[in-house]
Amino acid sequence: MKTLLPLILLFGLLWGCASSVSVSTDYDRSANFTSYTTYKWYQDTPPARRDSIRTYNTFLDKRIRSAVEANMARKGFRLVDSNPDILVAYDVKVVTRQELHNDYGYYPGWYGPGWYGYGWWYGYRYDYGYSRFAYPMYIDQYQDGTIIIDLVDARDNELVWRGWGQMRVDNVNISQSEVDKIVSRIFEKYPPGADKKK
Repeated sequence: MKTLLPLILLFGLLWGCASSVSVSTDYDRSANFTSYTTYKWYQDTPPARRDSIRTYNTFLDKRIRSAVEANMARKGFRLVDSNPDILVAYDVKVVTRQELHNDYGYYPGWYGPGWYGYGWWYGYRYDYGYSRFAYPMYIDQYQDGTIIIDLVDARDNELVWRGWGQMRVDNVNISQSEVDKIVSRIFEKYPPGADKKK
């Protein structure tokens, strides 16, 4: 039993690390986040996909929308059909390896070679601004599930807040419980500084 105990502890540690969510955010320092109370999805369905091999995943789209809407409601936001304060978009990817890159080489353009719009698999192809951020970012070679959530000021079509979370997932579809966990952890950091008040 004494021999097995270290192995059990090691397995527990590795499992905890694998199932944890790594979260980061960036935001426009000049934005007045207290003024945002209503939101709308940037577009009802993706207008284009960048990878012709992979098709739009309706099930994953519903899971992400459900999780985002639940968290937006908890933050005091109200979903509206017109004249929103904020437009919401997302991006998601699950592949073999993962890194988040600062796209210095293609600034101020958003994508490097091979990219086709916003959303490698299931996200959106949008054209909102990001000039208030120091640099754009893009996803490349992810082995864990990664979800990016963007909040765009509806008045000037400028990105004001971005949150991204990643964790080890069971498969490329990402289950509802995994989506809920990632999205909830992302929104713990909204509005900026919210996680430091706890």
